[in-house]
Amino acid sequence: MYPKAKEIANNIILHHLRKMWNFEANTKLTLLSGGTESAAWIIEKKNDGNKWVAKVFGLGEDLDKVKDEVRLYQFLIDSGICAPILKADINDQELNFIDFKGYQLPVILMRFEDLLMRTPSTVTQAELSKIARETARMHKVLLGYPNKGFLTTEKLSADERSGEEETISAYEALMQSVHAEKFSKEQLEKFAEADFKMEEFIKTNTPILPLTESIIHADLSLEHAQLLPDGNVYFFDFADRSWGTVAQELATFTTMLYQWEDISFQKWEELRRWLIDGYQTIKPLTNNDLRAIPQKALIRLLGANKYLAVLDKNTPNEHIANWIRRGYELGEYLVSTNT
Repeated sequence: MYPKAKEIANNIILHHLRKMWNFEANTKLTLLSGGTESAAWIIEKKNDGNKWVAKVFGLGEDLDKVKDEVRLYQFLIDSGICAPILKADINDQELNFIDFKGYQLPVILMRFEDLLMRTPSTVTQAELSKIARETARMHKVLLGYPNKGFLTTEKLSADERSGEEETISAYEALMQSVHAEKFSKEQLEKFAEADFKMEEFIKTNTPILPLTESIIHADLSLEHAQLLPDGNVYFFDFADRSWGTVAQELATFTTMLYQWEDISFQKWEELRRWLIDGYQTIKPLTNNDLRAIPQKALIRLLGANKYLAVLDKNTPNEHIANWIRRGYELGEYLVSTNT
């Protein structure tokens, strides 16, 4: 069993920071919540109050993709998109490795930003429209990324491998997990029905090609597109980035607008409209793009529910259960309003 990045003790992190970035011995470290493969610590230099974020990538991360993430951040910044600013180490390298239990895990150090995260119930039309416009601008900029061939090749390889993998449905994954205990028999029956309808919709509503493509964040939401003190939009955590369709990016964002917290479908429709309209002020969408969003949203919802089902394998979790519930609620709503 490989060690996880979150298992690294603070004193080991501090030793590495002192060795590679000349941090003081009394530097304060705080492990951030969230993340699965990777882990991040807020680093506060007590002598001047400056803060940084040390991100340690898990062993499951592809090293070439980690190196590409470093290049991508600098490209975005050079192109006027707000993204993580990295601090080079004593060897003038922005990526190095920490020794832990006989393994070497990649490490980067990012400047800490005082960010404002909005939620679906608190984001304003002006804020969401601005995030949407910056997302469109980012997609346009990334078409010129010099290393985009790496991501397009990776996407093809992933597609070729996908047919070889044995899969189970999101509902089957839920029923095999401890989180099923959080639902009544009636709820589970509704989920089974919704799961079936979602799968059928996906199969019978294949997007019409061509679709607009770019390098996409692939996990974009209000969590990963936050606001800086000056009001600019700051994008981060590009670990899932890929060459993909703009419809997929927008589908992911719209599903997260509902799964994050309990809101009405009327409110969700309003948020979805703000997002799509804001995006199109910078980068118009084709009819094919717009028609593809519901189908890609359903794929995302089922994938997210399947992923969530295997988290916290030993203990039923109310938070995860609510995300799964909202995933099926939105899925059923999308099927009913698009057929």
